[in-house]
Amino acid sequence: MRFILRPTGALNRSGSNLASYLLFEEPFCRALVDLGYQDTMAREAEVRAFFDSPEERAYG
Repeated sequence: MRFILRPTGALNRSGSNLASYLLFEEPFCRALVDLGYQDTMAREAEVRAFFDSPEERAYG
């Protein structure tokens, strides 16, 4: 991302608005949320085990 944004000046203080716009555009954020959801669902058992209380792990 830096490679793409550096020549545009988007990484300079004055260009931070451009970087912010590009990085937090709705389709980009939606794609990130979707990827996170898919990853979590693929590892559902691990996530559930992580959040189980110690008592549930002992008796589960």
